[in-house]
Amino acid sequence: MIAHCQCKVLKLNRVHYDNLLFHVKQKSKIMTIELLHAATYFKHWTIARLQTLNTKAIQEQNFATNDYIFKQGDIGEVVYMVKKGSVIVETRIEVDEYNRFPIGPSNWEIVKTNRVYRVNLRRLGVGSFFG
Repeated sequence: MIAHCQCKVLKLNRVHYDNLLFHVKQKSKIMTIELLHAATYFKHWTIARLQTLNTKAIQEQNFATNDYIFKQGDIGEVVYMVKKGSVIVETRIEVDEYNRFPIGPSNWEIVKTNRVYRVNLRRLGVGSFFG
């Protein structure tokens, strides 16, 4: 490892790192359970029942602005829940346009163009499910 520029690093031994990682994972699990409990679908579940869920099956994914989570037509095999931020549900509408252009005194050329429009249908916030 080479310092690319002047830098300062923190050094943490393996035991402390593992302990810190364990606490971070526990905190994340607690936050996930609290978020699920706040969602309409799980509101009637007790915290104890939510804790029985296999949290290994719940995977957190990060997406940057304008990243596709999945695209129209993809086969849905999972359900997503917004934990932070918001997502836009959109549809793509393809429109074929035909235009006639004169190419002579009585001849016309027909030109087909295809346009794709993205239409926002809904914005989903924290606690919303989709997929």
